[in-house]
Amino acid sequence: MSVIKFTKAGWIYIILTILMGFSAINTNNNLVFITVSLMLAVMGVSGFYGKSNIEKLSFNISFENEIYARKKTNITVFVTNRKKKLISSLLNIEVLGEKGVIDFISPKETKNFKISKSFENRGVVSIDKIVVSSTYPFNFFIRRKVYHINEEFIVFPEMIKTNISFSGKNKIDNADLSGIDEAKNQEEISNIRGYNNDPLNKIFWKHFAKDGNLYVKEFSSSDESYSYLSFDELLRKYDTEMAIKVATTIIYEMNAWRKPFIFELDGEKFNILRATEKLEALKRLALYGKN
Repeated sequence: MSVIKFTKAGWIYIILTILMGFSAINTNNNLVFITVSLMLAVMGVSGFYGKSNIEKLSFNISFENEIYARKKTNITVFVTNRKKKLISSLLNIEVLGEKGVIDFISPKETKNFKISKSFENRGVVSIDKIVVSSTYPFNFFIRRKVYHINEEFIVFPEMIKTNISFSGKNKIDNADLSGIDEAKNQEEISNIRGYNNDPLNKIFWKHFAKDGNLYVKEFSSSDESYSYLSFDELLRKYDTEMAIKVATTIIYEMNAWRKPFIFELDGEKFNILRATEKLEALKRLALYGKN
């Protein structure tokens, strides 16, 4: 059901029509009667097309694969005009408190617009309604209609600011990476030496946590090692929310640099270089501790 609100122009038009009507009755002038009839006809046309303009629309929403808390993301809204013959025009569409505009849609046509939105907290976000309003065709009325939908998506945890480089400095603000432990498929360490611009996944983080100096582990085999992080280790160092943020940041950075990395959460291990396992790990972190 649509709601009608008069614009300033609409109120002026109605008052003029009423005054013209009284004038026609008092003067009994046919020309004034015709003018009033035309004014009423225009108002009727405005009402009919204004109502049909926001009717029979359908919506689909597309989200980015990875949405992180407190980080801007683009949401694409697809609008379809399901009417057979009538156009829809000058549509103002509100989604999640953000507004977009569709100027013109032909019958059976689909158009889209994008909104930019950030979310404060991790977890599931629901979209239960889309609000459509329009002043079409003559700006006399603002018609408004609420479309009820059911869309859900997951916002991944917030990432903390990082300054990670694989050519020298390795630092995470407000946290550190000492929770990462190097593993080598059960192979033995053959040597521990000082850091010399080696890849991040070869650094011996436990020694770094002890004295602040960077060391590199060398293994008996030349195969590349992988890094391992247990979420339980982070929980022993940080409160739950900070541990989730640190884990999310490490997962994101290691995947971005294509470094072999295994993350363990609740007894399940995720290979972060595999896209599906990375997304599943982030999803588990986003929902961690929530009902």
